[in-house]
Parts: sequence; C-alpha cells; structure tokens
Amino acid sequence: FLEEKSADPGVRWETARAYLRVGDVQEMLGEHEAAEKAYVNARRLFTDLRTEAPDDVRYQQDLAVCLNNLGQLLKDAGRTPEAEQALRDALELRRKLVNESGGADDRRELAAVDGNLGVLLLGFCRYTESESLLRQSLQIRAELAGANSDAAARLDLARGQNNLGVLLAAVGRGDEAEQAFRQALDVLQRLKRQYPAVPDYRQELAVASNHLGNLWRDTRPKESEKAYRDS
Repeated sequence: FLEEKSADPGVRWETARAYLRVGDVQEMLGEHEAAEKAYVNARRLFTDLRTEAPDDVRYQQDLAVCLNNLGQLLKDAGRTPEAEQALRDALELRRKLVNESGGADDRRELAAVDGNLGVLLLGFCRYTESESLLRQSLQIRAELAGANSDAAARLDLARGQNNLGVLLAAVGRGDEAEQAFRQALDVLQRLKRQYPAVPDYRQELAVASNHLGNLWRDTRPKESEKAYRDS
C-alpha cells in the first residue's frame, strides 16, 4: 500500500478502500488485530481526503462505513468507549449525508448505525438513549420496507423489531416487547415462506421465537416452551 503516500487523491482513495476491504475480510476470518489495523489505516486516509475535499460525498460515505465497521469490531473486543466513539462519529456523518441527500442508501446506512449504537448502549443499561436510537432505526427501516418490498429491507425491519423488543423486555415493558417480537415473527415467517432456501430467515425466526420464550418463561410457561421449541 505504498500508494497511500501519493499526491493523487484518486490513488489514495482507492488505497483507503483497499484497506477497508482487507479489514472486512480479516474480520470475517477472525483476524481481529489485523482487521483493526486495516480499518485504522483506512480511517486515516479517508479522514485526510475528507479534510482536503469536504464536499466530496464519496469520502464521507466511505469514512462512515469504515467507522461503523471499526466500531463493531471494537464492541466485539469489549473496548466499549472506543467503539462508542467510532459509532458516534459514523452516526454524525450518516445524519449529515441523509440531511443533504435523503437517498435510500444513505437512510439504510443511517438506520444500521442507529441500530448498532443502540445495541451497544443497551448492553450497558443505557436504556433511554438506546431506545431512542433503536426507534429511530426502526422507523427508517419500516419506511424503507414499505417503499421497497425487497427481502433485505424486510429482514432489516425484523432485526430492528427484535432489537427493540429486547430493550423493552429489559426495562419490564413486557406487553410492548411481545408486540415487537410478534411483528418480527410475522415479517420473518413471510420471508421464510417466500424464500424457504435462505437460511438467514430461518435463523432470525429462531432468534425471535427464543426472545418470546425468554419473555414468557416465568409467567406463561406453556407458551414459553412452545416458543423455545419453535426456535
């Protein structure tokens, strides 16, 4: 990656994107330290490019992707303050991009970062902000799934409903949690019927059923057992 020192911004942009791709591959392979190094290099180059050309949307979009991926890696490593900062930086960029363009891709990515930060905060009992972020994410995902009935948008919607349900269950709002899980189940059951060969839908369906089992375990044991069996 000697091209990162090039005076040509196009060359440095492609170099930064190569670092980002390497980070993604290494993360999937479980090479977390190497993935972090690649993401950090990509972040540095994207940040420099954005400073030089602050109106170039490409640099902002790629930097936001890099920050989100780095934040998820750091979350999984238990480095919560660093993960939170990376995700907040990604969120700031995504909100700016949506305010300026309002395009479906930017809104989808904003919903993803909202959801990722919401889940991170949920894990540390920061319920108020977590709920706000998860609801913002879910609202965007519902709008996208309504405007575009593609399977990916509907899967995102179900995942958002599951995440919100987990939070509501954690704060003792069982009726609302049940509603969220049932909404996720409805979306996922439709996806499973429509695409029976796709394993992701069956896996997410099992997750939603398991959440319901957990919710009912102490109060509705028979229904809880059925939900666990369904999962």
